Amino acid sequence: MAWFDDCYQIDKPNITIAHFTDCHLFAQNSGEYFDVNTSQALKDSLKDIKSKKPDLAIFGGDLTQDHTIKSYEKFVALIQKAALDFPVFWLPGNHDEIALFEKAFKNQNNLLNHKCIDTVHFQILLLNSKSETPSGFIDEIELTQIKKLINKSEKPSIIFAHHHPLSVEGYIDKHILTNGEHLLAQLSNTDKLALFVHGHVHNEYQKNYLGIDICATPATSIQFKKRTTDWQQENLGPGYRLININELGEFNTQVIWVKSSD
Repeated sequence: MAWFDDCYQIDKPNITIAHFTDCHLFAQNSGEYFDVNTSQALKDSLKDIKSKKPDLAIFGGDLTQDHTIKSYEKFVALIQKAALDFPVFWLPGNHDEIALFEKAFKNQNNLLNHKCIDTVHFQILLLNSKSETPSGFIDEIELTQIKKLINKSEKPSIIFAHHHPLSVEGYIDKHILTNGEHLLAQLSNTDKLALFVHGHVHNEYQKNYLGIDICATPATSIQFKKRTTDWQQENLGPGYRLININELGEFNTQVIWVKSSD
């Protein structure tokens, strides 16, 4: 089955989407990513997300830090323990393996593999920006599919991807979506892409490029200090993003910072 073949339908005119990303889990509950217990941070984030009562959630990649199947199973266990009453969709980050997602998520009723979500006002596409390096890349075959889906739909589109398509003037730019500007230029020509949401940069950013709103969602693990040429951690706690779409098809978005349970 091609990446976008299976489409999920949501018929509500007004919806809330929760986007959470970059949890960097380990097999063990005690696993720490730069002194942050990522399992506990994700647990706190899921509890907060559930309290906002979204209609769906999208996980934006970099599930694992130790690259073990047990870290994926840990993600499933935390989702189950959170008792979420809405579906969770996913896309891969540079740390992830798609086969491990599919293996761990098999037969999980609220962890869904759909990469196209059709809503009353928007078409939502979940991209695979993973490449053979930590940087991202969208090949021409996938780009052609994306453009075809956007042009075919009567509705404007929202795209989610892991990698950032434009520089954030920081250390993480060494692992940018290498053809991000080309991708955005091609999609801007459709005049139907309203919003591009990504993770990977471990902080929140927002800008407009060629008429497209571009938003970065902070990590549920650690944040990177903005606009530094070397890697620096910033102690902001976990965060995620909410995207609200009203009955008129208007959207707004906000970042939520999560208070630690410690």
